[in-house]
Amino acid sequence: MNKILVVNKPNNLTSSFVVNKLKRFFSSSKAGHSGTLDPLAEGVLVIFLGSMTKIIPFISENIKRYKVKMLLGLETDTLDIAGHITKSSGMKELDELYINKVVKNFQGEYEYDPPQYSAIRVNGKRSYKNAREGNFVEIPKRKSTINSIRINKIGSSTLELDIECSKGTYVRSLVRDIGLALGTFGTVVKLTRTSTGSFSLDKSNDFYDLLRGENPEFYELSNLFPVIVVKKEVVNQLRKLTNHKNVDISLISKQLEVNPINIVASNESPLLIVKNKYDDYGKYICSEIKFF
Repeated sequence: MNKILVVNKPNNLTSSFVVNKLKRFFSSSKAGHSGTLDPLAEGVLVIFLGSMTKIIPFISENIKRYKVKMLLGLETDTLDIAGHITKSSGMKELDELYINKVVKNFQGEYEYDPPQYSAIRVNGKRSYKNAREGNFVEIPKRKSTINSIRINKIGSSTLELDIECSKGTYVRSLVRDIGLALGTFGTVVKLTRTSTGSFSLDKSNDFYDLLRGENPEFYELSNLFPVIVVKKEVVNQLRKLTNHKNVDISLISKQLEVNPINIVASNESPLLIVKNKYDDYGKYICSEIKFF
């Protein structure tokens, strides 16, 4: 099976567990995913089955959207409610206007310390593995962009937020830093990814429904990239150039120069991926070609 599947990952399951379970369920030769979710998090997880794994490096998911519920007054070692409490403080009454002002200050470029419990590699080893062994190592600061952040609800000790951010943002770190900016601590209680790139929660498949045998709704490849059907001789010419990163296809097909990424097909079956490079003026330079 060669398909793209958008799944609503349940909480308390790892992304790799969900991928491997569906790989076996659909009897796929291989499977992969883009954009790992924390075990506590739920929401959009994009799974690529069979030959569709080859398009993962070409997927652009620069914009991600989340709904998060945060608890004020506590911080844990994992920065979510599943961890061990490391810090706590009494809650003073906070003015709603003040909370809004503090939260809005996080819009724009955001520099932060990533969580110790994360998949970031430090000296070749995943940070969460070090943390589980009690070895807390220094992780270099990172930068991302918070495009928008909006408060949905203010409770007595909780905040519910809508966040739109760039790829690479750790929402757990953002929640911690919002808590500190409010003069207390903060930890994630619930986290839902509502979209990543063009993949959205309202078009996702429920994980457990799939395992019960409900018909899956697959994501169409043509929604990601233009699928261009060409003659067999054109496919044969392109095949000779596969796995080269800087080839000139202008003499083979002008049609393939137009879009940054094209899926080349024969009789509507995807065969090749063509990724184009352009100069600063938008003029075609060369292409990278890969087999499906």
